[in-house]
Amino acid sequence: MSGSEKIRIGRLHQNDRNLAEDKEAWKIISKFNENHIQSLIKLLENKKGKFKIKTELYKSNSLNITKEKNKRIEQVANSIIAKIFRMNAIHYNLLKESDVKLWMIVEMANFFLQITKELQIHFCRNATRQSFDQKKQIEMIKEGIKDNFYTKSLKSGKKTVSNGIITNDLEDKPKDQTSRSIDIEIHSKDKSKGITAYGFLKYSGPIGSLTTSLQPGESYSFINECKKYCNKNDDKIFFFIQVDGEAGEKEISEMNKHIYTYKNRIFVGNTEDVINWLNSKIN
Repeated sequence: MSGSEKIRIGRLHQNDRNLAEDKEAWKIISKFNENHIQSLIKLLENKKGKFKIKTELYKSNSLNITKEKNKRIEQVANSIIAKIFRMNAIHYNLLKESDVKLWMIVEMANFFLQITKELQIHFCRNATRQSFDQKKQIEMIKEGIKDNFYTKSLKSGKKTVSNGIITNDLEDKPKDQTSRSIDIEIHSKDKSKGITAYGFLKYSGPIGSLTTSLQPGESYSFINECKKYCNKNDDKIFFFIQVDGEAGEKEISEMNKHIYTYKNRIFVGNTEDVINWLNSKIN
């Protein structure tokens, strides 16, 4: 099974898990207009005009809700507010987001609970908006190279390749650099090999889908910064761009043209290609 297919299947399972959790939240939200719950709810508008709901349901002995679950319910309720204003403003005669009333939120939650699962799945949290694809790509890389390499996923901004150096100081990044920070760091288990690799991960689904956001310019910017590093440093540090998805993989051949003279240090390919390339550095 290809990396893209594993991501697609993984998304389906994640969406099922999201639906199960969100249905629990909808059930509580559908009771927000009940007196014993209303006192634990506040509708607030911040200085930027953003409308938010704040809940303290964990304070109720009868509800038996933890702070963690309260936070999830609050997030789901706020997503309903956003949906109502974005999609139903005419129906509810809303001029601004703060016009949303508690009864509208309750009504929408009840609607979600009444429709079939086939429709409910369209209204729960979407895995494509949860960085799921990148997490799955990292999971597949870790599994595919575990015999030869240690892997470490990096938080956004932790490390960046810029102007010929690997830095954790974003001040070193020029304003015209559009690529974001490094996503994954890899080290060979065999210390005599001394190999380190840094990866930049992208997923772009079928053209027209939510994830057709490969932003090729970002990938090319990363490639250019990797080339600068290779020009300045003759070491055992390698770079790769891991690209999965129908639209994304169509860009691979074009990106490879930009690394033609750097193929010994920089690699572009899908998950399977990257795994084979990394393992070839050891075997």
